[in-house]
Amino acid sequence: MNNRLIKTVKIVTVCATCLLVLLVGVIIGQYASLNNLNNQKNKLDAELSSMQTYEEELQSGISARKTDSYLELQARQELGMIKEGETVYIYR
Repeated sequence: MNNRLIKTVKIVTVCATCLLVLLVGVIIGQYASLNNLNNQKNKLDAELSSMQTYEEELQSGISARKTDSYLELQARQELGMIKEGETVYIYR
């Protein structure tokens, strides 16, 4: 009877050890996946921050181009327009 108990304890111990090794392997795999996801999140957060800064710059440029002074400057420089009552002198 004693031998039978020893065999049972050995079998249970081997099974428990195998289960423990399996669980440790799963935990290590999950830790690696979590680390990978955290790295991806950090990269995406940095990209999002960069895109938000770029969007702010674009919005600022749009706002500046809607002002009357900008439109007047473009009309003068690009289209050669003048205000009423102004005289244009052309030098050759």
